[in-house]
Amino acid sequence: MAEQEALNILISSTDESSVWYYNIVGSHFQYVKHRIDELDQDNYVCKYTMIEGDALGDKLESIGYEVKFEAASDGSSICKMTSNYNTIGEAEVKEEEIIAGKNSAMGIYKIRSNCIV
Repeated sequence: MAEQEALNILISSTDESSVWYYNIVGSHFQYVKHRIDELDQDNYVCKYTMIEGDALGDKLESIGYEVKFEAASDGSSICKMTSNYNTIGEAEVKEEEIIAGKNSAMGIYKIRSNCIV
């Protein structure tokens, strides 16, 4: 039986910022650390940056994310996510790597949602 993916989440907050550390069990990535840059509860927008973790590899300094939730016409929600990859030096990130990163980020969202619900 395959090991189930799970998150161990450590949240560190000050008046100026929050850092979320995820230890990922059952994934090919061991951990990621996100810094919450902006949380706009009125407009349902969260901006955060992956500042540490093996998902950054040797090409990326950080990845900035903007997640926005919008109302759909059927009463559900639409989640829009924009990513900004900040490379180390002149490193090039291939499209396949971006797609793999997106899929991995969505996996973290799904696991995190299961932990919260």
